[in-house]
Amino acid sequence: MQPLNDYTIFGFMIFSIMLSAYIFDTKIFNFLNTNAINEGRRINNLDGVRFILASCVAFHHFCWNNNLFYKNSWTLDPNMDLMYFLGKFSVAIFFIISGYLFLPQIDKDRNWFSFLLKRFFRIIPMCWVQSIFAIIVLYFMSEKINIHYAKFFHWFDGAISNIRPNLFPINNFSTLNSSQSLIYSGVTWSLQYEWLLYFSIPILYMINIKNNYKLVCILFAFLAILFISKYDYLQSSYIFLFCLGGIINGFTFKFPKKVIEIMFFIMILFFIVSYKYFIKGWVAPMYYISDLLYSIFCILLFSGASFFGFLTKKSVIMLGESSYSIYLLHGIGWSILNFILHDSNLNTITYLSISELFWILICIVSLICYKYIEYPMILIGKKYSDTWTASYFNISKKDKSIQS
Repeated sequence: MQPLNDYTIFGFMIFSIMLSAYIFDTKIFNFLNTNAINEGRRINNLDGVRFILASCVAFHHFCWNNNLFYKNSWTLDPNMDLMYFLGKFSVAIFFIISGYLFLPQIDKDRNWFSFLLKRFFRIIPMCWVQSIFAIIVLYFMSEKINIHYAKFFHWFDGAISNIRPNLFPINNFSTLNSSQSLIYSGVTWSLQYEWLLYFSIPILYMINIKNNYKLVCILFAFLAILFISKYDYLQSSYIFLFCLGGIINGFTFKFPKKVIEIMFFIMILFFIVSYKYFIKGWVAPMYYISDLLYSIFCILLFSGASFFGFLTKKSVIMLGESSYSIYLLHGIGWSILNFILHDSNLNTITYLSISELFWILICIVSLICYKYIEYPMILIGKKYSDTWTASYFNISKKDKSIQS
């Protein structure tokens, strides 16, 4: 197979996103809709953009995974700058969205155990499913000898520690054998930072004595830039992204709908045209400026940008609801694809056609996982959280009445 070209994969990704939006808008897939679109409690364009971001990460890893099985190397070809940028950009936007949604909660008096319980039921179950799928695939790729059962437990920590010891010997692929988390493209690294955010919120609440989360976010943004960056520049940038999301939530931005859509479109074109600058900015001192530009994109998004209605399309919202499953499972799908095809001598068109079928399959499996695993677990988490919250506030009221 000929080496993949950056713009070919970008075009392939756009085609795949559009095809997915069309296919899952048909009646045959109505059974996978959880009807969350009609609940009125979700921000529909955020669900839509989550699908786009998860897709960008998936096709970013499509390029890496291709090299893993065809070149036995977890590297990206030098001509893949655009796909490299899109993967990094998408994770940055995910972090800003998380900060936007969760950091304002440090102003609220609540049962923090119930908050963490809800996050547990939101994050952990699908992580376990990912680990089960990954272990099964690794088993069938391996020599099936020297199985270290004690190491299995590390794969089920919900990415809190994100330790993934090697389980089976895989002789044909030394790179995969040396780091078997590559079977799912190692995406759980970002969940560690999500957990850091969740565990930090109760602590931030305790130091938020002025009941002003914007001030706390600004303070920690400066701490990240001035102090944390001296020890770990990349981690400081992740913290900065979370803080930016919280800061944005503290302000109201009102623009005419048409202006928002046009500016959003211009921002997308700007990132696509100037991506080479942002690649340098990802590891250079200009990184914080890159984060600020990403925040402008998010301000437009939080103001209602829908890319002229595409992000609020029913099928795109449905796929966006399952974006967490897509994010966790796409690497396993690409690994199965390339493990099957790596000895074949396919031309690029045939390879991409088969890859397209796998992409649709990844989306179907992710939708099934959302409806029958993620969504029920969210409801269970909400049920137990509401019970704990009610108990907490009843106790608090009794304590106050005793004190009075």
